[in-house]
Amino acid sequence: MDVNQFIKHIQAHSGLTYRQLAELLSIKTSAKYTRNSLYAKVRRKTLKFEEANKIAELAKAKIKLEFE
Repeated sequence: MDVNQFIKHIQAHSGLTYRQLAELLSIKTSAKYTRNSLYAKVRRKTLKFEEANKIAELAKAKIKLEFE
């Protein structure tokens, strides 16, 4: 799953928009995020794992790693 699919899953299950995610992420991290900056990070695939993890937390989800 790439970062774009990750965000789409988050949005589908939580109902949060890019704008809402950016606002919540700004509050949670005290860094400045806008809808456009978050969207650009996703499109360029430069979203950091820490940012993705925070977004998952905001959507009441967890990132899980499994080995087979």
